[in-house]
Amino acid sequence: MNARLINLYQIPADWQVILEKIVENDGEMTDDIVVQIYALINHGKSKIEDAVLAKRNLEFIAEQAMAQARLFQKEYEKCKAIAETWENAANKIGQAMIPVLEITGKVQTAAGTAFLRKTPNYTFTLKAGANYFDLPAEAWRQRDPELNRQVLREMAQANRLPEQIAVSKSETTSVCLKRPTPTKTAESIETTNTTKGEAA
Repeated sequence: MNARLINLYQIPADWQVILEKIVENDGEMTDDIVVQIYALINHGKSKIEDAVLAKRNLEFIAEQAMAQARLFQKEYEKCKAIAETWENAANKIGQAMIPVLEITGKVQTAAGTAFLRKTPNYTFTLKAGANYFDLPAEAWRQRDPELNRQVLREMAQANRLPEQIAVSKSETTSVCLKRPTPTKTAESIETTNTTKGEAA
């Protein structure tokens, strides 16, 4: 997506310059830009207010990019379905040609030489009563076992983790933005997360 800066809110010139640099970099935050942002924010509460507006402007660009991505995905699925339909039609013509080519052999055409090629297909199943572990190790495979993080999270919260489990706990600090809404019941909260962790 070729993003362009769309200002939902009027922001000071210093933040405008930073946002334009971010857009030019396709959203990439260079070290130089990060230094400028910290320098602005550390000047006090008014700069935090400006930062909130700048943040929301960038979030709007992100929302537009995501909407475009969803549109592209829909178009991809649509085009893929069309391609599969045409491919299926071509394959049906090919199936109709098989009996004749079995008799005639190769046929020269302006599009190339048509001929038959037989490819073996195999389907394998385990016989009734047989066990995978009785097979040679190279004849079967299974996914490596993995920890069930959801269950372990619940166990950790209940202080009953198995002693074989090592755990590290982190805390996520979020910057929340509650946008103004026309009604008192509707709320929209957006977060920007930073994580700090400690080994437990």
